[in-house]
Amino acid sequence: METLNKAIHPIKPLKAYRVIVEKIVSLVASGELKYGEYLYTEKDLMEKLGVSRPTLREALRVLEFLGIISVSPRKGISVNSPDDSSYYLSLSYILMFDQTTNIEIFHMRRAIQIEMVSVAATDATPEDLKRLKSILDEMESKKEADYITFEKSDYDFHMQIVICAHSMLSLKLMQTMSFMIHSQMQERLSRMSLEERQKSLQFHHDIYNAMEKHDAVAAKRHMEEHLSSVYLHLQEKPVQFKFSGLLDNQ
Repeated sequence: METLNKAIHPIKPLKAYRVIVEKIVSLVASGELKYGEYLYTEKDLMEKLGVSRPTLREALRVLEFLGIISVSPRKGISVNSPDDSSYYLSLSYILMFDQTTNIEIFHMRRAIQIEMVSVAATDATPEDLKRLKSILDEMESKKEADYITFEKSDYDFHMQIVICAHSMLSLKLMQTMSFMIHSQMQERLSRMSLEERQKSLQFHHDIYNAMEKHDAVAAKRHMEEHLSSVYLHLQEKPVQFKFSGLLDNQ
């Protein structure tokens, strides 16, 4: 009995606005509410849910912050489509709040990219590969440019690989971390010699060639080798993120 007493704790009731948030999210997840569909008016929702206007508005503010709905004075309340957003705003705030380190960001980035390059080598369409080759050619033409200019093409190459994998979740996670990924890549490139940049560029050629042959094993191996060299650099000189600029870059 004593053990049972220790295992039982008081149940804290959820605040009313959280119940509303969870209800609407579950309706969207189950497909009962469709993307782009307009919900009831505030008055109708108040009556159906049996809540006060302040409680309902608190829930709507949370849902709007999460990017789940849009509230228009004239059109009413509509469910947003995930395609309308390229990143997860709430995750951006979590990264800021947790003061996420550059090493943690890199571990997530590496996990996504190593897995996605394997998938992309199998699933990439001819059009996907054509776009990837175009970015690689651009990197080659800019290999002697300033590091900011070169970094943009480098970043685009890695993002295109995720696009080639046709994984919307992975793409959005990468886009949410884009500010920090850019910071890491720019810092590294700012200290690289032209010879070191050329070695890095060779990894990109190897990755592309493996993908063009639809060789998932080779593509994954080349990506692992490439990112291992990046990791060694990050360990030597960690990047200090200025989180105040994170949301400005979303």
